[in-house]
Amino acid sequence: MMKNISKFLRSILPADPWQLLLLAGAIFLFISPRLSWIPVKIAPTGAEALSTDPGDIRRLVTYLILLLIPLACAGIAAYYACFWPSTRPVLRNTFAVLIPALLTLVALLYEFFRLNRWPDSVLRFHPGPRFVLSWFSSNAGNFPTGVYICTLGLLMAGAFTVRLNLGLTSLPLSIYSGSKASPQTIDSWFRIKLLVFFLVCPLVFLQLVSNVLLFISQRGWSRMFHSSSGVIYEVLAEFLAAFVLVVASVLILGRGGRRDARASVRLPVPYSLLIALALPIGISYLISCFAYSTDRMEWVASWLSRSSPPVFGPYFDVGLVWHASFLLMIFAAFAEEVVFRGLLLRKLMLRYGSYRGIFVTGLIWAAFHFYSDANMRLSVSAVLAGIVLRVLICLPLNFVLSWMTLRWNSVIPGGIAHTVSNILIVSKIDARFSLHYELRIALWALAALVLFRYWPVAPEGELFVGAAADPEIVA
Repeated sequence: MMKNISKFLRSILPADPWQLLLLAGAIFLFISPRLSWIPVKIAPTGAEALSTDPGDIRRLVTYLILLLIPLACAGIAAYYACFWPSTRPVLRNTFAVLIPALLTLVALLYEFFRLNRWPDSVLRFHPGPRFVLSWFSSNAGNFPTGVYICTLGLLMAGAFTVRLNLGLTSLPLSIYSGSKASPQTIDSWFRIKLLVFFLVCPLVFLQLVSNVLLFISQRGWSRMFHSSSGVIYEVLAEFLAAFVLVVASVLILGRGGRRDARASVRLPVPYSLLIALALPIGISYLISCFAYSTDRMEWVASWLSRSSPPVFGPYFDVGLVWHASFLLMIFAAFAEEVVFRGLLLRKLMLRYGSYRGIFVTGLIWAAFHFYSDANMRLSVSAVLAGIVLRVLICLPLNFVLSWMTLRWNSVIPGGIAHTVSNILIVSKIDARFSLHYELRIALWALAALVLFRYWPVAPEGELFVGAAADPEIVA
């Protein structure tokens, strides 16, 4: 079994595994602007403190706004290099990725150094290169998280570019498809790659622009709705983000995308909706039962020293999920189901095979969340752990949601399961157990294994029964 798993994992890696170095570097560069860049822990050598002058703070904020833009563009360029060929890939990586990221990093480090408040003294000399190096080495562990993640991405992209220049690796990133693609698939595969690139990268900025425009328009109609304007804005913002995701994805795929999107939202058999509800609720209930059993055993092991045994009620308090704002998650969940399981899944399965196509869909779905998962409160270890955990939860959950889509020829059951799962996670209904996240991953993986083992789904060529065959796709 381990041999088969190893063979499968090798089959979904790029033809040249070193390409993962550039892909990881692109991820780190792209998410780094979302992380903390405010130097709150720096204690410079020879300086009394960091400057708190309002003018200096405004200057730093301006620098951050202006300099993090080219850093984000460097991340986009690194992603772009992974997908699209070039006659001079080394020059493209150097001038579009490495130089903008390096200049941004150096400029921000210089601004951090300039914020030092040096003691006023006529004997004080101006800091020279040796003093600057001393300051840098003494504060190497005190910089904001964004500095380290950006540096890590820069080193990875730089190392890959060096190997590329030596002819030891190649671009673009590619996975062996398992079959020879016919000339008719060229345009379709170009659209699929464009969609994947759009989902993991430019979509963020398109949704950001749409939300900014919505926020600006809120000023006008807030006078009409008064206290309810905040609720209306929240609903519209969630709906707009989902709308942009679906519409842009369908437009990228063209006529085939419109056809697949319509076919994927057909009404399924009624009992599928019950299964879609039961799976996420049952998994959260099992986690709560495990937490209750653990505390119960600890109570018994302490020789019943407590006044009363643990009560199960607080371990699965359904009252935590009754918040109106949680209902907004239905927009994002169903939009993701339409795009990832309704549009991408079928095409990737046709190219890579059933299980490999599902696996690749899960990886793309995980990468879609990397940017939104990053925030200013995370440490370096939390960023790295968050990326790993995001992949680990998306892969088994994607297999279950894909099974639902393939089994019932509709994304509606998966959308319901996805929404309920998100609500249960956000409500922290089963968070009393310290390892609830890891246990959730294991239970979803077990559910995927059981479903695919005992109730196999249709082959990749029969995903949406009744939909016309895509003339641009040849298995």
